[in-house]
Amino acid sequence: MTKILMRAGKSPFEVIDPLVTLDQNLIANNSGNLLFAQSVFKSLSKANTEIDVTRYKADPASADEINEKYDVFVLPFANAFRGSFEKQLRAHTDLIKKLKIPCVVVGIGAQTDMNFSQLKGSPIDAAAKEFVAAVLDKSAIIGVRGEYTREYLNNLGFSAVETIGCPSMYLNGENLKVAKKVAALDRDSLVTVNITNKQGSIVERFFARTLEDHSQAVYVPQDMEDAHLLMWGKPRKEAGSADGIPSDLSSLYIATGAARFFTDVRTWLDFMRPRHFAIGTRIHGNVFALLAGTPGMVIAHDSRTLELSQYYEIPHVKSKEITDKTSVRELYERADYGPMMRGHLARFTTYKAFLEKNGLPHIYGNSSDVAAFDEKVAKMNYPAPIDVISASDDLAYRITGLHTRYEDKIERIAARLKKLEVRMNKIAAAAKA
Repeated sequence: MTKILMRAGKSPFEVIDPLVTLDQNLIANNSGNLLFAQSVFKSLSKANTEIDVTRYKADPASADEINEKYDVFVLPFANAFRGSFEKQLRAHTDLIKKLKIPCVVVGIGAQTDMNFSQLKGSPIDAAAKEFVAAVLDKSAIIGVRGEYTREYLNNLGFSAVETIGCPSMYLNGENLKVAKKVAALDRDSLVTVNITNKQGSIVERFFARTLEDHSQAVYVPQDMEDAHLLMWGKPRKEAGSADGIPSDLSSLYIATGAARFFTDVRTWLDFMRPRHFAIGTRIHGNVFALLAGTPGMVIAHDSRTLELSQYYEIPHVKSKEITDKTSVRELYERADYGPMMRGHLARFTTYKAFLEKNGLPHIYGNSSDVAAFDEKVAKMNYPAPIDVISASDDLAYRITGLHTRYEDKIERIAARLKKLEVRMNKIAAAAKA
């Protein structure tokens, strides 16, 4: 039996209430993280393998326990080479240095502007070098999300680097089929919108036009603040008057109740399957559409969205190319999914080879393991997505659930204080003896 510890918030075989997911931040601030974590989990879910998740904790003090319990530590990452992630990156570095088992990083990337200028002499360089050196001391090769991240690590002095993309695109293995369900979009087409804050007025006006022009449009946010806005009506702190992202319940995006926040991969995929088109600045919001067979287009606004769109040949447009004349109908018409689908098998083969180079047995090539995973996920009774509190009839449930969660927290804190009191009494007694 192989025992794997994986960096993730939760297992796909756990049914966790959205209240708990938010309370424990099992999405690491962005629900898009659910997708690439589940894809890696599936890749490694062989019949003789057990996988536990870290809940996104990286405590160097747990190294001895990890060494004793597990055979390998697998770390799916996203845009980890950025200044705001330095603290977490260094914590993982400290942990990895203390581990004696293999440590494999799957799909890590850098985040900077679309000219990639900030990757030259970046403040994150020192932390990145220490992290990659620690990983490569315990694995054969590190997998990165795109060519620019590979070049960045090459320039830092590392050659054992391979571009594998983001594991999210391999959730369905070698299968990736996307087809337009309608010849053209009209007012009643099922359009889905996703957006990142601080996109600039022209892009924000584009999204506003899209929502106004399509009566069935749905907004699918991904940030933790968005989840709290939908769940409790709590305004976003970082959204200002000049920022197009919803800041409160009066926003165009959610005033009609047409917004959903997903806390599980399967429910998100199920929602996307009948949709006609997904458009936005969120890479995983659009990858969910593609995996569900629905056309999606990325509005690339930084290095992470651009390098993944380029690597996978996902239809995309740069944010600076959006004008006040750009329409979602025009973007739908010009989107071509042929190159993406034709190149998928080669990219998937590269991903499998990467896992094998690092000694990670995968399920691909064994149809029974693939079927077992998919069947188990299909039987899970996941909760519904979070909708808009003003459009919901379960306000009492949400308030009761919150009260229960914090009541439980108080009880746990009281129990810890009781144990601490007992310990302090023993120390005091020993000191008197």
